[in-house]
Amino acid sequence: MNPKDPEVLERQIEIRNLLNEGMPIRKVAEKVGLSRKRVYDYATREGLPYNAPITEGGNKERAILELMAIGIEKDLIGQLHRMSPAAIDAVLDSVKKRIFPKLPK
Repeated sequence: MNPKDPEVLERQIEIRNLLNEGMPIRKVAEKVGLSRKRVYDYATREGLPYNAPITEGGNKERAILELMAIGIEKDLIGQLHRMSPAAIDAVLDSVKKRIFPKLPK
């Protein structure tokens, strides 16, 4: 794969955008037509977030909530957990919906 090929560059931009929007690597790989390993390799090389799915009520979700509770910014939490701020927002929205299901949107 030639990194200067316009198609490769376009795909890399798409991968970067999707990961920064909070999409998990598995879904990014499906969308761009690459293996998960290739997307992981690119994300690792470029320092991009992985956005691994978070289990409701799991340890990672709890850790994110604890960091938010003590005032740590989303960007730093994202760096600690290899997640984009958009993925952190999705975790918080999921928790809010579970705790306060009748709040207006």
